Amino acid sequence: MAARTLQTRVDVAVTSCGVGRFTDRELNDLDVQEWWVDKLREAERSIRDLRVQLEARLVGNDRRCLRCGKRVAGRADKKYCSDRCRIEAHRHKLPAVWEEGMPESVRRKIEERDRNS
Repeated sequence: MAARTLQTRVDVAVTSCGVGRFTDRELNDLDVQEWWVDKLREAERSIRDLRVQLEARLVGNDRRCLRCGKRVAGRADKKYCSDRCRIEAHRHKLPAVWEEGMPESVRRKIEERDRNS
């Protein structure tokens, strides 16, 4: 099988999104599988990420995520491409912020806990 080009992969992703709607009658007769829901969630995340990146390219936005370097679309003051990157960035800088005004007794307890774990 020949390797798909990036253009073909994006074409397939975009055109596969329109699966249509199902009636309640159709869904009532269906044996719903839990893994279907998981796969749909995964697809939604993937499609949303692709849409955000394409929108950023469409408007000529060259802002990059401060954590992973992906393009950032949306508000002009947005710094991260996703909540995951925003939270990870916050978690990595949080200990340094805590240490600035931290009492010595608290700092010693944290250091001791870190050594024992």
